[in-house]
Amino acid sequence: MFFRWFEGKKFRARITPQALKMLLVINYVLLLSALLIILLTPPARGYEFSIYDAYPNYFWCLIIASIFLGQICAVLSVLDDSTSKYWPLGFLAAVIANCLLLFLPVIRGYFIYGSGDDSHT
Repeated sequence: MFFRWFEGKKFRARITPQALKMLLVINYVLLLSALLIILLTPPARGYEFSIYDAYPNYFWCLIIASIFLGQICAVLSVLDDSTSKYWPLGFLAAVIANCLLLFLPVIRGYFIYGSGDDSHT
């Protein structure tokens, strides 16, 4: 019964295309900054106890902010007809940031990642 109130109603995000473009530019600048930090950090030379200690704290803030802004941009652009063509850009930014997180062990040069650890043999 509660959901019948929402039937036929169109939700509108009150964001201009210029503001959304600015959010997307900021998002990609954050993403490029995180990528630059990854490129400037040397690969692991030996066994590392934590991958998190290899990167500075502001790197993790950049990644989290990029994921968050990408999702916000995607949702806001879907909710408004004038900005509906920009949702793939927000979605792509969030996907790229997540892929950076997933492939971080490979980028660092780890041989084994996940449940396997060759240090006990």
